[in-house]
Amino acid sequence: MNHGWIGVIAGMLLAGPAHAQSADVDPVAPSGEPPVAATEVPGIVEPETGAPWPTPAVPAYGTPSPGAFPAPSQVIRISNPPPQRLPVLRRPPTDGQIIDMSPQGSSWFERLRAGRQRVETPVSGPAMTSQMVPMTGVAPQMLPEIPGQEVILMEKAAQDQLPPPPGDVPPSSGSPTEPLQLPQPRPLDMAEPAVQEFEVPPGQWWFGVDFLLWFMDKPRLPIPLLTTASTAGTNSTSTGALSSATTQILFGTEDLRFGNYPGGRFSIGYWFAPERILGLEANIFNVEASDVLAVVSGSDTTSGVLSRPFTNAASGVSQAAVVAFPTTQTGTVSILATSQLVGGEINLAAKFIRGVESDWDLIAGLRCLALEESLEVNQSTLAGTGNTMRFGGVAVANGSTVAAFDRFETRNRFTGAQIGVRKETRLTNMILGCQIKVAAGATRQNIRIDGGSTLTAAGTGAVTSLPGGILALPTNIGTVVVNEFTVVPQLQFSVGYQCMEHLRLWASYECLLWTNTARPGDQIDPNVNVTQMPTSANFATFTGPVRPVVPLEQESLFLQGLSFGMELKY
Repeated sequence: MNHGWIGVIAGMLLAGPAHAQSADVDPVAPSGEPPVAATEVPGIVEPETGAPWPTPAVPAYGTPSPGAFPAPSQVIRISNPPPQRLPVLRRPPTDGQIIDMSPQGSSWFERLRAGRQRVETPVSGPAMTSQMVPMTGVAPQMLPEIPGQEVILMEKAAQDQLPPPPGDVPPSSGSPTEPLQLPQPRPLDMAEPAVQEFEVPPGQWWFGVDFLLWFMDKPRLPIPLLTTASTAGTNSTSTGALSSATTQILFGTEDLRFGNYPGGRFSIGYWFAPERILGLEANIFNVEASDVLAVVSGSDTTSGVLSRPFTNAASGVSQAAVVAFPTTQTGTVSILATSQLVGGEINLAAKFIRGVESDWDLIAGLRCLALEESLEVNQSTLAGTGNTMRFGGVAVANGSTVAAFDRFETRNRFTGAQIGVRKETRLTNMILGCQIKVAAGATRQNIRIDGGSTLTAAGTGAVTSLPGGILALPTNIGTVVVNEFTVVPQLQFSVGYQCMEHLRLWASYECLLWTNTARPGDQIDPNVNVTQMPTSANFATFTGPVRPVVPLEQESLFLQGLSFGMELKY
C-alpha cells in the first residue's frame, strides 16, 4: 500500500526542577521521496509545505493513578485526517512501542530501541481498532474507538524515570520554560517492504477430466491384403497376383486406417503449500479404436474373384491364393484391426518463474505408455462343382468349407524418465497454456503371430485343422520380444476460461511422437514358402527357404488431436 507520510513533532514542557528533554521525531517518507525536515511547531507538520496543521483541542482520557506518571499523558486526536496521510508518532529516546491505528485497515507496530533498531510486524484488520500498547516505565492507557478519526497516544514520563538518550539528543541547558530546541530530524527509511501480489488460483488440490479425440497415423503394409481380377480367366495361382495386368487391389496400404481415436483422461494434483511452489501431479488416459475394415465376398466384385496375393519365396514370382472364383467356389474375406493406447505419468512440478500474469513450471517424473494393436484376416470358401481346391495336399470335396486366418499382434510397453516445462498466462478470465515434455527410456516390444486353416467336410461335418494360414505359417508363427531405446516428446497448446472461482474449462491441441514402435503391418513378410501353406497345391514336407519370417520392422508412432475438459480446484 502506497501511503503518504506525515511528520509529527510533539513538544512538551515539564514543570518543576527537572530540566526539559528534547523529543526526536522521524518523518515517514515514501520510497523515492526525500525526507522533509521538521520545524519547531507546536502541532503537526504538513510534509510537502512544512506548514503547521492547526492543533485541535486535546481532551485527556483517563486519569493516571497516583505515582504512575510525574506528568499527565497527552492524547492527540486528529478529526477527519486527509486521505493517505497516516500520522505516526515515535519516541526514539526510550525503549518502547508506538502504535499507528489506520482506518484503511492495515497497521504496523514499530519498535524503536535506543540504537534505532526497528522491528516491523504487520497486523491486518477490516476496521480501525483501539490498541493498548505497553511502554517501558509507563503505565498503559486505553483509548476508546471513534469512527472516522485517528487516535495517536503519546506517553510522557518524568526524566528521572527514563534513561538518557544515547547521545543523539543534546541536553537542554536553558530554563525549563524555554522552548524545546528540536534537532534536525534524521532520515529513517519507513517505506513498507515491497510485496509482489500474484493471482494465485485458489486451492491446493485440483482434478481434471478431459474428453480426447485423437488421430493416429495409419500403419504400413508391405503388400495388399485383398485383390480381384477384372476378368475371370482361369482359376490358377496367377489369378489376382500383383504381377497380372488384370489385377485390381481391393484392400491395400491406404485402406489400413482407423479414423479417430476417442477416449478420456483423468488428472489429479496437489500443491504442498498455498504458495504453489512445489507440487505432485499424475494423470492417466486411454484412447482406442476397433473396426472391421473390410468384409468382401466374391459376389461383391464384378468378376466374382477374390484373391490373397503373396510372393513365392522359392521362385520369386508373384502369386495369389484364390478365395472366390465364378462357378467353382464362393468365398468371403474379412479384415479386422484394433488399436488401443493407454498412458500415465507422475511428476513433480516446481514453479521457478512467477509473475503477475504468467507462471513457468518445471516438471520431472516418470512416464509409461502401452500400445496394443492387432491385424487379422479371415477367409472362408465353399467348394463348388469343378473346384480345384486342396487342403493338406488332398482335393476338397464339393460342399466342403475351407477357412483360414492370419493374425498379427504387437504390444509396446514404454517406461522412461521425463522432464518438461510449461507456461500459463492469465488474461483476466482467459488462460493460455503451453507445455512441452520429453521422455526417454526403453520400449519392450512383444510381437505375436498366429495362423491356422480348417476343413469342414461336406455331409459329415468332420473338422480337420492344420497350422498356418496364408501369410502366417509355421516359420513365423510364435512370439518375439525385443527391447529398444525410445524417445517420446509431447507438445500441448491450450486455452481455458475461468468461469467460476474453482472451475476452469479447457480446449487443447496436442501431439505425441513415440519412436521405435512395432506395429502389426510391419511384421508381415510377403515372401511365402508354399510348402507350408495348407491350402496350396504344393503343400508337402517343408523344403526350401525359411520364409516367411518376423521382419522386426519398426516405425515412429505419431498421434495428434483435440481434448476438451474441465478442471476443478479447492
